[in-house]
Amino acid sequence: MKAESSGESSDNTADQPVGRPLLSLLLFFHLFFIMVALGGNHFPSALQGRLVGLASPYLRVLNFDVSFTPFYLTLGTVDDQDHRIEVFAADAYDAGEDGWVEVTAPGWRGGERTRRYQRLAGTMAFFGERRQDQLSALFARSIAEHFLNQRHIEPAQIRCRRILPQDRSAVSGGTPEQRNPLSELYFAEVYRANTIPDGSRVGVIKVEAAGHVARPDAGGRSP
Repeated sequence: MKAESSGESSDNTADQPVGRPLLSLLLFFHLFFIMVALGGNHFPSALQGRLVGLASPYLRVLNFDVSFTPFYLTLGTVDDQDHRIEVFAADAYDAGEDGWVEVTAPGWRGGERTRRYQRLAGTMAFFGERRQDQLSALFARSIAEHFLNQRHIEPAQIRCRRILPQDRSAVSGGTPEQRNPLSELYFAEVYRANTIPDGSRVGVIKVEAAGHVARPDAGGRSP
């Protein structure tokens, strides 16, 4: 009787569909990476950041990678929009838009450092839009001197841009460029200035018509 029971158990195991363990494994990885992405939205560890980076091609399809797609509730106002501060390196005049270096916050999006960076960029944009040039220049000068003295990148220009929200129709049925939240379609420049290094200090001259400014020339200045 024992031998027959063992034989029947072996037959039942062999008759189980092969796809069931594979489906269970895929479901486990699906739930695991979603848990890691959502659990690391605030104050993620280094391990969480590496795991999210490893699974980013999959998480971005589902809009769970918060470093790629804003994943939070907002009221849709200007105060809820992100901003980006960028510096154009003086030795990258022939690189076009690729010559801009973003002032990034260390760590993963959603952490306290990123929120502090967004408050800095948002404040700079606030003063820039209201033409409070002295206050905007104070931010631009400090950031340019940081690049010059600490990152050892000689700045030629500095700008602040607002990242506009995507329309629902563009996300669901738009072109690949429209579906990309970091496309140039969704950037609006609110402040730009030429920078003039002088030793360890940097002078700042605001560019009045940012929409009509040419790319910096070989000398690192706009014509």
